[in-house]
Amino acid sequence: MESGSHIGPNLPSGDAGAEPAGCLTSARARTPATALACGRPENASSPACWGTPGRGLALAAAAALLFAGCATVPEDLQPVPEAQPEVAEVRADPEALAGATVVWGGNIARVDNLAEGTLLEIVSRPLGRDQRPLAVDRTDGRFQAFFPGFLDPQVHAPMREVTIRGRVDGVGEGSIGEFAYTFPRIEVDSLHLWPVPEPEPRVIYRDPFWDPWSPWGPSWGHPWHRGRW
Repeated sequence: MESGSHIGPNLPSGDAGAEPAGCLTSARARTPATALACGRPENASSPACWGTPGRGLALAAAAALLFAGCATVPEDLQPVPEAQPEVAEVRADPEALAGATVVWGGNIARVDNLAEGTLLEIVSRPLGRDQRPLAVDRTDGRFQAFFPGFLDPQVHAPMREVTIRGRVDGVGEGSIGEFAYTFPRIEVDSLHLWPVPEPEPRVIYRDPFWDPWSPWGPSWGHPWHRGRW
């Protein structure tokens, strides 16, 4: 290691006879200044901070920052454009935004298998860091996505979550029920169908003070008292 290099936090200097910085029993490791330095996420893993107050919180904060930045975008959706028009913007001015690359997603509402490909109607949703649609009751409207091939409607079924990378291709006129609707349309370059979310396990709470054999329970008394009333 080169002379003068430093690994770990900038801790306050101690007396010449002080214990090594990495010693768990060091009084220096318990000073307020050291605790403050070790409370920073970048210093939490240093041996000099072992046993100091605030290190656990700093490690937790560092882990949270690490996992927050680790959302993985599927390869078939990369690269995600830094600036892209929203569904409502394309509906308002489709000619000006024609050809723009977008990554849109949401829930499938309709699948039409045509001779030349498959036309999906999608209820747009906000996307998370991994570009998966968020389960929120918010939408920017519906859009159509044309895929140049066959998509099985039993797989790409209504309500399935999908994210699409493609190019704006104007608008298409249609309807939702009897309501006339203008759909922004994109030509699909890649399509990512997300797996169905696993249902959350049911948690059954049992009151530790509830006795099913109590006089107020469902059996009105302990089983060995049945028939005596």
